[in-house]
Amino acid sequence: MIEFLQLRHQLIPYLYSANFMTAFKGKALIEPIYYEYPLEEEAYNHRNQYNFGDQLMVAPITKKMNFNLQMGNVEVWFPEGIWYDFFTGQRYDGNVSLKVYREITEIPVFAKAGAIIPLDKNPLIKEEIPSEIIWKIFPGADGEYTLLEDDNETKAKFVEGIFTITSKQETMRKHTIVYGGKEIVSGKIGNFSIDLKEEEGQFDWDFATSLFRRLDIAEIDYEEKDQILQKLSLIKEYDKQVAYIKTIENAELEDSLFELLYSGK
Repeated sequence: MIEFLQLRHQLIPYLYSANFMTAFKGKALIEPIYYEYPLEEEAYNHRNQYNFGDQLMVAPITKKMNFNLQMGNVEVWFPEGIWYDFFTGQRYDGNVSLKVYREITEIPVFAKAGAIIPLDKNPLIKEEIPSEIIWKIFPGADGEYTLLEDDNETKAKFVEGIFTITSKQETMRKHTIVYGGKEIVSGKIGNFSIDLKEEEGQFDWDFATSLFRRLDIAEIDYEEKDQILQKLSLIKEYDKQVAYIKTIENAELEDSLFELLYSGK
């Protein structure tokens, strides 16, 4: 709970800009995904899924947790493109509907490749305007974002590996760049550009670690856990891994493992 309350304060620059868009352009902070994809049938089939501002997509889990897995799930439609879990960087190739599993302390929030999210670096310090901004960039595509404030406007662009910050008015605000979940530079002031082409641009999400965690918390027989872990660690080909999990009798466990395989392929 504390982490999510602090996240809300971190997101104030993003939320404030979204409220500007609501006031002056009529674009709501929360909109159903069929607003953005009106010709896609899947957008209408996933009625609880919504856009949160213009950079994030949320798919809340609204049904009971599966006791055996100690996780809840929701079917998510990922539009075309590359998508990342906002918190972990788990990757999903788009144009697919997929069951996504999360623990009770987690919520499925996704950012598309190229998304740029401004965060207050010091959410516990009471400031009228944040003195330090973290720019969280999701790799894999070009993107841009405009931070709107009462007396200023800051454009962030990520084009062909170059990230650029341009503000209408000069300030002493400091900027931290986080690319692919890794802090690249901090303390930048004023307008600037930074070349990220040499950076790896890969999140730390790891299939093996996530697999171990899901099996570890599951309320299933230890020998079954160990067998699944050993098999999926030894089999390297994606198709063979999928074929193996289809032999698992627990359908929910199979779906949970398929999500990890899909992200790790």
